[in-house]
Amino acid sequence: MTSTRDQLMAVYAIASGGREDAYLWLLSWHGWCHAIDDQVDEPDRPRSDVIDLCGDAVVLFSSAFYRAHAEALAPMIAAVAEKYRTSLTAWPQLADALRIAGNDVILGVAYITGGRPAVRRVSEALWPIVEATQLKATP
Repeated sequence: MTSTRDQLMAVYAIASGGREDAYLWLLSWHGWCHAIDDQVDEPDRPRSDVIDLCGDAVVLFSSAFYRAHAEALAPMIAAVAEKYRTSLTAWPQLADALRIAGNDVILGVAYITGGRPAVRRVSEALWPIVEATQLKATP
């Protein structure tokens, strides 16, 4: 059985279209989103972790890949941030749906590197993983 991590790495490889800069950026994006999630879910974490998130953001948003595609990525990331903010006060099922918004950026990278065919391939591989690992079953 393939681990979720291995499945996601395969999705990121598809989304990056063989471009190392895109793949590394997606890995950084993944880590940053999960670190934010941890801050929200575990409020007793050290406050210094928030400062680390700021430093990580500088690296993420100053990378050559991001700078080259900021016009396409920035509006998506702004929408993701708003969905995360809304998730803080949303009822649980909606919160789950909003907190998977970071995956939209993966689809955006796929579009940048390979157009609609890449988005389709990523979508077909990504959403089953999300459904199995990130969405809570409703009663």
